[in-house]
Formats: sequence, C-alpha cells, structure tokens
Amino acid sequence: MKSELRENNSMRRTEKHVVKILLLFAVIGSVLGIFIVRTLIDKNGGNPPRLFNLFNMIILIISLGILIGKVKLLKKRDIIISIVIGAFLGIHVNYSTFFPLIKVNDNKVVTGIFHGGTFIVIFLAGIIVMRMGGPVQVALIIKDWRRTIIGILFGCLIGLPLAIFNAYAFSVMNNSPFIVQTSLLPLVDALQPGIIEEVVYRFTLIGILWLVLRRAYPKHSVVISGVIATLVHNYAHFNSLFYEKPIFALAYGGIICLLFGVPMLILALKKDLETAIAFHWIQDAVRFMGGL
Repeated sequence: MKSELRENNSMRRTEKHVVKILLLFAVIGSVLGIFIVRTLIDKNGGNPPRLFNLFNMIILIISLGILIGKVKLLKKRDIIISIVIGAFLGIHVNYSTFFPLIKVNDNKVVTGIFHGGTFIVIFLAGIIVMRMGGPVQVALIIKDWRRTIIGILFGCLIGLPLAIFNAYAFSVMNNSPFIVQTSLLPLVDALQPGIIEEVVYRFTLIGILWLVLRRAYPKHSVVISGVIATLVHNYAHFNSLFYEKPIFALAYGGIICLLFGVPMLILALKKDLETAIAFHWIQDAVRFMGGL
C-alpha cells in the first residue's frame, strides 16, 4: 500500500515536471516561431510587418483580454494617468521619428489615436498585473512621488556614461559626426522610445509572461519572464538582418542586450519602471542631441 502511494506521488511529480517543461517550451517556441516565420516570409520576397508591429499587436490583444477580465482592479487615478500620457504620446508621435505602435494608414489623426490608444490599453493591462502582484512597480501609480523623482534622476545618472559611449560608438560605426543640436526637441523625441518600449516590453510583457509562468515556476517566473521579454525587445530591432546576416544579428544583438537590455531589466525589477524609462531615455537623448 505504501509503495503504491509513493509510486503515485512520484508519478504526479513527474507529470507536474513535464507540464512545467512543456509550458516553458510553448512560451519560448511561440516567441521563436514569430521570429522564424517572419524571417522566412521576408527571405522569400514577402512583405511581412516589422517585428515590433507583430509583437505590439500580440501584446495589445492580450492586454485587451486582461483589461476586460480584470478591469475592476483599476482605480480612477490609473485611468487618468494612462489617458494623459497616452494623449501626449499620440499627439507627439506625428512630429517625431518614432514608429507608431500600430500604424493603420498615413492619416496623422488616425495614427495618433491608434498610437495613444494602444499605449493606454497596454499600460492599463500592465497596471492590472502590477495590482495582482506583478514583478514591476510604477511609483507614480502607487502615489510615491518622491520615489518617482529619485528613480528618474538615478536612471539618468547611471545611464549617462553608457549613453555617451553609445553615442560615440554609433558615430564611429556609421561614420557620422556628432553635431550638437541647437534645439531641445531631440530630448522630447527621446521620450517616445523611452516610455513606449519600457511600458510595452519591460512592464506589460514581463507581467503577461509572469502571469503565464508564476504557478509553474513560483521561484523563477520573474527572472524567466524578464529574460524572455528583454530578448524579445532587443531582437525585435532586427528585421531583414536576420536573413541577410544571421550570425551578426545574433552576436550583435547579444552584445546590445548585455550592455543595455540587462541594466534596464535589473532597474525595472529592483527599482521601478520610472528608473528603467529614465535610463532608456538618456541613451536616446544623448544620441539624438548629437544628430545621430
């Protein structure tokens, strides 16, 4: 009787272990599948959407599901903050060089509405996950103004040396001189990628992956989710390069991920989203101010 009980317990543990592995493989396989299929279509003369557009759309759809199912977790303050930031990003995107989150046509009004609206939905979904115990916190949402200000200053401070190196390397690699801009508009332009990419990938995507993996991997779900989301964000910058120079794309992407992706991931998880946004912003701000 005891041996049968031990055997049954062993079988249950084995089944749970197999399910855990299959779940992780399904998540990683789905992500890799998007990269592979898109690359094959591109290689064979097709005209697939940019990788960022594909992932943005997938994250938007999942975010809508979260928003519909858990909308009661939101507070009035969450909605107001999301709408204010989304309205700014939607208006500004037509005057920046940043690709809109979702591009329907060339109409500026439509582009602004879809860009801002997509941000609002994705940000609200991330806030819902945060209120469910998600791994990335937003100090502004939890009314910690002091932490918000400190996070922004800290992110800029520790990001500045790397930002200077990044601008120098970019200038050398592209044979482009660093020419200081007389306008401060590049500083505003840098807010688009800084806010958008950190919210979509370092906040909401990590939260979505955490929701999927948290029961199977209670001790490691945060790290696994963070690594997957960081790799997705990093390699989504490369489109045709995956079939034109695949080895270079993987190697170069790995270096960029270690230099920029990992620090932003650590800041988002150990500090808050504002710190990661500030670190990201300063990287683009310095480069943009040099006309690069």
